[in-house]
Amino acid sequence: MERFTIVIPTLNRCETLAHTLETCIAQEDENFEILVSDNLSTDATAEVLESFRSRDPRLRTVQPPQRQGMADHWEFALSKVERGFFMILGSDDGLLPGAVSTARRHLSESPGAKALHAGLQAMYFYPGAYSEWSDCLQLHLTRTPDTRGVRERLKKAAAADEHYALPFCYNFGWVRTSVLDDLVSRTGRRISSLFPDSYLAIATACLIKDEEMISIPPVGVLGFSGKSTGCSFAKRDASPDIQAAFNEGNTIALHPKIRYTEALDFHFGDAFLRAEELGLLPSGITIHWEKRVARACADFHKTPWQEDESAAKWRALHEQAALVGCSHVLEGAGAPDFPDISTWISQLPYGLESDDPPFELSLDTAPLHLRGIHDAVKLASGLLEAGRKGAAPLIFAEASPADLQNWTMMNLVQERRETHEKWLAAGKELRRQLTQQEAARAELEAEREKLQVIKAKLAETKTKLNATKQALARFKSAPAPSRTKSWLPKWFGS
Repeated sequence: MERFTIVIPTLNRCETLAHTLETCIAQEDENFEILVSDNLSTDATAEVLESFRSRDPRLRTVQPPQRQGMADHWEFALSKVERGFFMILGSDDGLLPGAVSTARRHLSESPGAKALHAGLQAMYFYPGAYSEWSDCLQLHLTRTPDTRGVRERLKKAAAADEHYALPFCYNFGWVRTSVLDDLVSRTGRRISSLFPDSYLAIATACLIKDEEMISIPPVGVLGFSGKSTGCSFAKRDASPDIQAAFNEGNTIALHPKIRYTEALDFHFGDAFLRAEELGLLPSGITIHWEKRVARACADFHKTPWQEDESAAKWRALHEQAALVGCSHVLEGAGAPDFPDISTWISQLPYGLESDDPPFELSLDTAPLHLRGIHDAVKLASGLLEAGRKGAAPLIFAEASPADLQNWTMMNLVQERRETHEKWLAAGKELRRQLTQQEAARAELEAEREKLQVIKAKLAETKTKLNATKQALARFKSAPAPSRTKSWLPKWFGS
C-alpha cells in the first residue's frame, strides 16, 4: 500500500497551524503521515506540535539545523519524505474530509499515475488577511474533470493563460516521490527557484507523461491569513517581516531577468526561466512575456500605492519589461497616475483574464464566527455535498426543503457561470474584431504607402517625359545647318 504524506513547512504560525493539523488528523488512513518541518519558530509552535503528537502518532516533526528561507526550507522538508506520494500544505491551509481515501481510490484505478491533480477548489481568507476578501470563503461548486494532457497544460501556463491546471503538489494534489528523485538526478536538487510551489508544478509537468497525470475530486482548501507569504507579495499593507522570513538564509536568488515580484505572473516567470535553463522544458514550450507585463501593469494601476511607492514600483515595472524585451507593451499605459487604464486594456490585442475559472460562490463568513480553516473545511465540504445533490435531477413532489434549497443554489450558480462564460465570449469576440480592424488598418496603410510610391514614380516619369518633350521641341525649332563646300573630289560621289 502506497504511503501518503502531508508536508507542512511552518514558521511562527502557531495560531493557524493548530487548525490545519485538525484537518489532517481527521483523515482516516493507516498508511498516512503528517510531516511538519518547523523552521525554528519562536512562538508556541513547539507546544502545538507536542499537543498534536500526543493525539495522533502519525504526526512526525523535523527541524533544519538553522533558520532557512522558504525555498531552502522546502528543499529540507522534502528530503525527509518517505517513498510514496506527498502533498505540501501551508500552515494555514486545510484538507477536505476523505482527501487521502479519495486519492487512494483513484490511484487504484490508475496505478501508474505520478500526479493526482485536483485543482483549486476553495479558498478561505482568515479575518485579518491582507485582502478585500478577508473573512470569506470562495468555492467552486461544480468542476468537470480536466482530461487535458500535461503538455497542453504546460503550454497554456507558459503562455500566461492559466496557472492552476499544472500538477501542483501544493494543496491541489499529490505527486509521487519518484518525480523528486528524477528532479534531483537531473538538476542536483528539488527546488531551483525562489518560488518553490510554482517551480515544482512546472518541473513535475516537464518530467511526467500525459498518461501519468490523472484528475481527482477536490482535496484541500487554500487558506490565507495575516502571515501568508502569497498575500505579502500581492498586498502593499502586508507585514515586511513575512517577506524577510521568505528571503532569510536562501541560497537561491531571483533569476537575473526577474525584478518585479508583486505580480504572480513573474513568480511563474522566474520558475519557468529556471526550468528552461536547467533543460527541463520540453521543445515547443515558449515562455510568453507580453501578457505577463500587461497584466502586471493593469494590476499596478488598480493598487492604491502611496506616492513614493508608486514611482518606485512603476520604475521597477519598466525595468522588468525591459529585461524580458517587452518595453513596447507599456507604451500608452501612461504614468503612475494614468486616469483610465481600462481604455488601454481594451486596446490590447489579447485579453488579460486568465482561463482559470472564477469561483462560483463567495460567502461572507463573518456572521458564522469560524474558528479557523478546520471550520472552513467543514463548511466547504457541506456546500460541495449540497452542490452534488443540487445538480441531480429533482422531482418536486418527492423533494424535501433541503433538496429545494440545494436545487435553487445550483441553478443560481449555473446562471452565474453562464453569464461569466458569455462575458468571456463577448470579450474574445471584441478582441477578435479589434484585431481584424487593426489588421485591416495596417493593410490599408500599406496600400496607401504603395500608392504613394506609385505616385512618386509617376511624377518622376512625367518629369522625365516633359524634359524629353522640351528637348525635342528645342531640336525642332533650331535652324537647319548651312551647307559647306566638300573637300572631296567631284568624282567621289559618281
